[in-house]
Amino acid sequence: MLKHILIAITALAPIQLMAQAEKPFTVKIACGNESAEKAELIHFTLSKGARRDTAFANNGQITLKGTVDAERQKGQLLIKLGQQQHSYLFYLEPGTINIKYDPATQKFHVAGTPLNNDLEAYNQLFYHFLDTLHSDRKGDANYQFSPLVMEKKIAVVAQFAKTHRNSAVSLDALNEYAIRGKDAVKAEQLLKQLSPALQKSAIGLELQNRIKGMNTLQIGNQAPNFTIPDTEGKNVSLSSFKGKYVLVDFWATWCVPCIAEIPHLVKAYDTYKNNRFDIVSISLDRPDSKALWLKRIKEYNMTWPQVSELKWWNGTSALLYHVNSVPANFLLDPTGKIIAMNLRGEQLAQKLAELIPGVVPKTDGKFTINGRIVSDTAVTGKIYLSYEDNDQGQRDSAEIINNTYHFSGTMKDGAIRTVITLEDRRLPNRQGRFKGLAQCYIVAGQTTTITHSPRFSDLEVGGSPVQNDATAFEALRRKHEVPEKELYISFIAKHPASWYSFALLEERVIRAGDMSTEEADSVYQLLSADLKKYEKVHNLKLLLDGRKATVIGNKAPDFSQHDLNDKIVRLSDYKGKYVLIDFWASWCHPCRAENPNVTAAYHKYKDKGLNILSISLDGSRDKWLEAVKHDQLEWTQVSNLQGFNDEVAVKYGIHSIPRNFLIGPDGKIVAMDLRGDDLDKQLGNFFK
Repeated sequence: MLKHILIAITALAPIQLMAQAEKPFTVKIACGNESAEKAELIHFTLSKGARRDTAFANNGQITLKGTVDAERQKGQLLIKLGQQQHSYLFYLEPGTINIKYDPATQKFHVAGTPLNNDLEAYNQLFYHFLDTLHSDRKGDANYQFSPLVMEKKIAVVAQFAKTHRNSAVSLDALNEYAIRGKDAVKAEQLLKQLSPALQKSAIGLELQNRIKGMNTLQIGNQAPNFTIPDTEGKNVSLSSFKGKYVLVDFWATWCVPCIAEIPHLVKAYDTYKNNRFDIVSISLDRPDSKALWLKRIKEYNMTWPQVSELKWWNGTSALLYHVNSVPANFLLDPTGKIIAMNLRGEQLAQKLAELIPGVVPKTDGKFTINGRIVSDTAVTGKIYLSYEDNDQGQRDSAEIINNTYHFSGTMKDGAIRTVITLEDRRLPNRQGRFKGLAQCYIVAGQTTTITHSPRFSDLEVGGSPVQNDATAFEALRRKHEVPEKELYISFIAKHPASWYSFALLEERVIRAGDMSTEEADSVYQLLSADLKKYEKVHNLKLLLDGRKATVIGNKAPDFSQHDLNDKIVRLSDYKGKYVLIDFWASWCHPCRAENPNVTAAYHKYKDKGLNILSISLDGSRDKWLEAVKHDQLEWTQVSNLQGFNDEVAVKYGIHSIPRNFLIGPDGKIVAMDLRGDDLDKQLGNFFK
């Protein structure tokens, strides 16, 4: 992750293009106590074009030298301190520029030349502003230029410009704000507060034109028409979409935030494409990127119209719409008027739900995972995926190529909780912790993007509303303001359509076991009708119904199962007799530990009228038969080999084993969950 890009520029070309005689500069970098091998300086000169200079450390200091030939230009410092890669932008001016890194605050400081002295003053304000955000990502450049931060950043620009109206740093900061499509009125007000010289400078005049363009593209304005070639070279005009809601979407293959938005576009398009909605995606890629553009369209399943002039920022549409950063989008109504701008994440789906009500999102169960591993070194080899879908374990693996990986598949559930590892969990005789392990929710019908930080388990997940809900819930749980069970119920009530709400309810019912059957049933009723259509969700209801039915005094539900010889055995066959129904499995260690007690009870009471009917929740016949033989289980053994999905297990509300029910001669349940000494004691009361 690159940190500390505090005033960004679209490119490192000179900011002020007025040529001047080449003048020397020296950059001295003090690294503090941090180890650094070298530093690189990326900059652009009018005479020699782009340059990348390297200097090596000497006694804890690095010195870079060069010349500038423009009135004002930037340099980008790239340096690795310890294990962290950093990037820092500053002004290249004649003279000596001193850059110091403070390990305590993990911030850079610059001094020595007029513009850089002003830049340091601005950065101090911005550093303080970032501290007020209380975000773990405040050192991340992508976060610093996110819509949330940029909306608040104008206050920093205004504060600085008030005391530095003659400084080009004020103009550059304001220009950066305007480039990212922010409030035109605020930008214009601040520009008028700067000195006349700055307003009349090349950047000042360019900024005035940009603001004018921002004013012409406001909500309620007619969207400019354009005609751009599609992937096959055929012209596509915006006017051809008249009569539909259309999203004009600007993106690029090199834009990471754009890629993160694609799953939301896919979901919106698949949901509303047959309801007067369309998308036109305009790529701002370069002329040499056509092959990559076509590849990404296919890879990310972008099935709507794709167009591009392949002219980067200089395409007709980018100029018409004054697009200076991506992603950027404009939602148009059927008459071609702009009704919303820069919708991110779930905002697009929410807006379309308002405009086109009554459309229910559909999924075919397909999912796609596009993963990226952030690392200073190449990560290669295989990556492994495991999850449970409708209570069935699934596994997959993929090759890691250029630190990226890809999975696709289908699911029966509405979402799956995935475990992603850099090591095969099934390897025999493995010891210690996994090489890398991460977990997150993947949603049916979605393309999910996963970015692993250098610490593999730390993730940024895009395109998974269920993971967003899980993250939000964990934040609430950490606060611990109310009892945990109460927190669960409150969250489910507020998120009735979320698969994560079902997961929370299932956790309380099956794993925690601290929710009564009646309480769990009332919470289940909070879940949405669409959620209840899933087999796994419906099975939880059947489980609760089974728990309500199988209490002492109630008639035991009848059933039939296959025995070891594949003959049908029914509970009704034991009418008029005592029978202990025992649920177990070969893989269940507590069950196997309890079998000697059951065997002892059988030998002691079988001649007094005790019958035992053991129901195995195995999935493998061979393992079931092997366990019966090894444990010397002499009584009737039955199984449909369907695990916890077995119809009898559901009827009896079985979600954990071992469990047993003693049925009296009248077919009613007389005792439950008899273990160890209690089994012998209770049976002794019935067989005196």
